[in-house]
Amino acid sequence: MSELMTSEQNASPDSESLLFKADLYHQAGNLKEATDLYRSIIEMDCNHTKAHKKLFDIKKNAGNYERVVTAYNDFLTVPEKKTENKENNLPDNKKITQPKFSVIIPVRNNKLLTLKCLRSVAFTFSFLTKDTEYILINDDSDPKHGIIDLFLKFREQVKGAVKIINSKKHLHYTGSFSYGLSQSTGDNIIFLSNDMMITPEFVKTLLEVSAQDQQIGIVRGTSQYTDSHNEYIIVPPFPVLDYKDILRFSAYIADCYQYTREENNILSGDAILIKKAVVDKIGILDTRFFGYFGDPDYGLRAQRAGFKLVCAKGAWLHHEGAGHIKGQSKEYTQLMSNRRDLVQAAYKQFREKWGEKSLQPEYTDTTHIDFEALKDQKETIIDIYENPAKLDYSHVELL
Repeated sequence: MSELMTSEQNASPDSESLLFKADLYHQAGNLKEATDLYRSIIEMDCNHTKAHKKLFDIKKNAGNYERVVTAYNDFLTVPEKKTENKENNLPDNKKITQPKFSVIIPVRNNKLLTLKCLRSVAFTFSFLTKDTEYILINDDSDPKHGIIDLFLKFREQVKGAVKIINSKKHLHYTGSFSYGLSQSTGDNIIFLSNDMMITPEFVKTLLEVSAQDQQIGIVRGTSQYTDSHNEYIIVPPFPVLDYKDILRFSAYIADCYQYTREENNILSGDAILIKKAVVDKIGILDTRFFGYFGDPDYGLRAQRAGFKLVCAKGAWLHHEGAGHIKGQSKEYTQLMSNRRDLVQAAYKQFREKWGEKSLQPEYTDTTHIDFEALKDQKETIIDIYENPAKLDYSHVELL
């Protein structure tokens, strides 16, 4: 678990004076005024730990988040049976009529994190809708981790088709994502890392935001660990002990931010919802990018094709962070060194594709890349459409 952020230590006098007033209202039992003030503080600083803790406690004590926890307890009582929920708990919105989901999860080692991820996915979609297909990708895992057996067990326990892609060659992010997209048939495609745990509120919020505008093509959320989007880091103001804590905090963030959204100009595809219309128009990721820059490239192509990238601020999931590295057997320092080399190699290819004149020779971080200018450049970028990946049975098989 990431350490709690203590941004209130450097908070402005305005937020501290509001916190003082909110605490007075809270102590006096005026929960409405206290709630409004705590919300105001969080709008000023999304990681104000004290304000989040006080507001969360108010909501939790009112029993606001226990329905989903009760449903999870019920779910746990029948773990060996195929899960099915007859109730449709999707948003009450005429634009959304029982959509079909495709859920893509690539895995490279780390059985424990993967088990937690799959359990959260099974519960989430049993709670929301049974019209879901799952695409599980074994990215050349060490057999000792038992990933294929874990996938087969998951297939036995959930409703919906479970496609298992077994690769005997390391695909990394871009390759895994591309094979997953190529096998997807859902109206909404959700891509997750295996070091994440999702919730019904996370998925519902992504879906609701995606329905707000036909031009919205890709939607991300928030978590305590993000790639390229530090502004979307939200850390729980208490130790997360189990999945029930994650369910409550995810419901709390959905309650706080509702269906508000922000438009982005860079895609960091750690956990996203993609509309099928995007894949129909631009295809899969550009597989010249082995491990990195496949998602920023895809985001640029999506925007040039007329789609928006947005963040649903009320969609929060638990993200362990660096799960693909934690599952490796090599020393951490060596893995990080290898990662830096891969990033630089991918950046070189990104620079060659999108224009060497507008990009600095060496990669430092995404803040030095003008994605808005790249999106709007008049030069025609080749390969805006990438054909779906065909299964190469020499190293990839569908189980």
